[in-house]
Amino acid sequence: RQEHDRLEVSVAEGAVQFNPEAEALKVSAGQKLSVSSDRTSPLVTKQDPAAVAGWRRGQLSYQEARLSAIALDLTRALGTQVNVSKDIANRRFTGLIQIERDRELLFRRLEALLGVTARHSAKGWQLTA
Repeated sequence: RQEHDRLEVSVAEGAVQFNPEAEALKVSAGQKLSVSSDRTSPLVTKQDPAAVAGWRRGQLSYQEARLSAIALDLTRALGTQVNVSKDIANRRFTGLIQIERDRELLFRRLEALLGVTARHSAKGWQLTA
């Protein structure tokens, strides 16, 4: 997952090697690599392997994720633009979002779950405080 200033790689099975500057950092199943564009050292944390491909089952799982990152995931999952106002973009969320076929129902549930207001327009969905 690439979000403006951050790259995250979660591994469900096997392993990957992160090596852009000869770090040769191994990331195994059940781990997540996070790298910021500010050139700080890569961070490897635990990740539930079952949650890695949850989008395939219509589930998005988060641990202290910024609402801006969740909006990007929703945009990919729904095929429609989802934006977050700047005043809540860094708000954090931990939990599971079940993607619904009924978009109105999904965003009504997101309002309660995330403590936001959701508005739909021709440009997509906007989440605000």
